[in-house]
Amino acid sequence: MKIVLITQEEPFYLPRFFQKFKQTIDAQIEVVGVVILPPFNGQSHWLGVIRDHFFFYGLPTFIRQGWDFVRFKVLDFFSKPTDQGQRFYSVKKLSQAAEWPLLSTNNINHPNFISHLKALQPELLVSVACPQLMKAELLAIPARGAINLHAGPLPRYRGMAPLFWCMLQGEKASAVSIHQVNDRIDDGPILAQQALPIEQGDSLDALYLKLIRQGPHLLAVTLDELRQDRVTPQANSQAEGSYFSFPDRAAGRRFRKKGLKFR
Repeated sequence: MKIVLITQEEPFYLPRFFQKFKQTIDAQIEVVGVVILPPFNGQSHWLGVIRDHFFFYGLPTFIRQGWDFVRFKVLDFFSKPTDQGQRFYSVKKLSQAAEWPLLSTNNINHPNFISHLKALQPELLVSVACPQLMKAELLAIPARGAINLHAGPLPRYRGMAPLFWCMLQGEKASAVSIHQVNDRIDDGPILAQQALPIEQGDSLDALYLKLIRQGPHLLAVTLDELRQDRVTPQANSQAEGSYFSFPDRAAGRRFRKKGLKFR
């Protein structure tokens, strides 16, 4: 089954996610393209992004996150995509090492990209942290449509940063959910879901690492079951759903005030 991966660039978790995914997928799954979209929806005002993150994280975590961000970017710059057994710090270098073709676009719904994707004839689009909505014309291209990996329990916790919101709301578990994509956010039928326990003392970083351990395997199994037409979609009820936007400074302050930890 030919798939196209759609994601964004970040140095902390996504390269590790896709590295494990590469090690897990069945040989019958062929990655014919990877779309790496700009982070933060392509925001050009980096000073604003930095300011927002400062007030969101608080000074100690902001310094640690900033240091790791710079360090990972430097390590990525000097790494070679042909190195074996290494940790990757960008989805781009991992894709090059895996020999997954990179597809260039800043807008997955642009007519030029639509035309290029039609020529590839993928059977399925696979979204992991895709920052853009897929419109009807794009979704109509693959015979099997598109699926999305969501780091939250559906139908609740639709939207942005579900792991953060699950912790802030005092949940005992989040989930890794895989659902079909339609023209509404996190709304399509659920294909697979696996609990992601939130244990006493877990940081947000620890939850993302749990996601990296569980998510690639669940995605690989779901792809194999889709290939064999063995998936039974489950309802993703709008009536039972709840939506969360990207957390703002006030949410970050509430998170820290409750004694919860980012790292």
